[in-house]
Amino acid sequence: MPYRRSVPVIYTKVPPFGNKRGFLALRGVCSFLSVSALYWSVNLLPLSDALILQFLSPPMVAAASPLLLKETPPRSVYFAIPICLVAVILIAQPAVLFGSDVDEPSKVSALGISLGIFQAVAASANKLVTRYLKKEDTHVNLLYLGVLSTVGALVMCLIIPNSFHPVSSWGLAGLLLANALCAYLTQLTITSGLKRVPATLGTATSYLTVVWGMGLGYFVFHEECAVDTGTTIIAVSYKGGVVIGADSRVSTGTYVSNRASDKLTPLNDSVWLLRSGSAADTQLVADYVRHFTNQLAMELTEEPSVKSVASLVKQLNYNNKSMLQGAMIVAGWDKHGGGQVWGCPISGTLVQEQWAIDGSGSTYIWGLLDSEYRDGMSREEAERLVIDAIALAMARDGSSGGMARLVTINQEGCSRRVVKGDQIPLYWNELEPSNGHGMVIV
Repeated sequence: MPYRRSVPVIYTKVPPFGNKRGFLALRGVCSFLSVSALYWSVNLLPLSDALILQFLSPPMVAAASPLLLKETPPRSVYFAIPICLVAVILIAQPAVLFGSDVDEPSKVSALGISLGIFQAVAASANKLVTRYLKKEDTHVNLLYLGVLSTVGALVMCLIIPNSFHPVSSWGLAGLLLANALCAYLTQLTITSGLKRVPATLGTATSYLTVVWGMGLGYFVFHEECAVDTGTTIIAVSYKGGVVIGADSRVSTGTYVSNRASDKLTPLNDSVWLLRSGSAADTQLVADYVRHFTNQLAMELTEEPSVKSVASLVKQLNYNNKSMLQGAMIVAGWDKHGGGQVWGCPISGTLVQEQWAIDGSGSTYIWGLLDSEYRDGMSREEAERLVIDAIALAMARDGSSGGMARLVTINQEGCSRRVVKGDQIPLYWNELEPSNGHGMVIV
């Protein structure tokens, strides 16, 4: 790659070693050190933390360019850079600020942070020197960068053991060449851009990589930003039917977006879907299954069985398992099998159980259901068990709350019941609800 970059220099009859050779070499060294430090910081830190440290470069350039380059950028840039940095922090949510589930040794974390800050300093020096060399030919600039980066990479491979890896396939070789070409085009556009605009403005445009990265991740790789959702759903069969229940809280991370949601969705007169996970995904599945169930009922001239409806849910889940987020339970009554409970996770599994639970609150009530459920329960016992289980989940899970909604399904039909917040049983260490304050929306 370094020799390929020198070809335009020969054809354009430009001095191949430039005029300010010391600064050209300094630019190549700074670029190599920046990329190397970024590589090691990514390996030692969570990716979000390394990303935030990388974007410290624009504020550093904005502070140094008036002193070193005598360039005074517009005041709007000084307002825009902090806003962009805050936006990057909110998107990446680094573990240093927002916490992490992984406990890393403090020594490794300190080394990673030091390398991340050093990377930002080296990247800032790279941009400042590139701007200072604005009168040098772009390809001469890239020639120094390529030669010094190649030499530095070879030295690092000799120092670090097991750094040489043979190319195992032509596909991998093609990816490596494509990566090298993208790196060359990146440095070409950066060098050309910094020759035409002030260093502060040119460096601040690096924040656009976050936008492009999110766009490519969503539209090309079908990646979505994961949002912690929470709920509690439960279905219990009894002698003669089935009782289903759910809390009413909808959470988006730590924000409660809806405290009176209905997570029990009818698919026909005797089969219901209990939804947990992404509300949009599960609502769409329910709409499709309801449509197909109606078509099947017209063909059969009778309501389809609970298992048939659950199979439709399973098929939709499996065919779209890479795009859906959530877990569902199908429960209902039919004349062939009576009250039935079917678990339908996104993976496409379909399992009949005596009782089923799901959602973030289900973690806290497995033991309760294991110890309290028994075959041949009456309707009143099943309803009391469902209420107690939802109450315990609300008491222990911060993403479950609001009120409890119940539906009892049997041969006589479906009957709904709402248990308001002040009627839900309290567990140990819970506060009594205060009278006369707040309201409950049903």
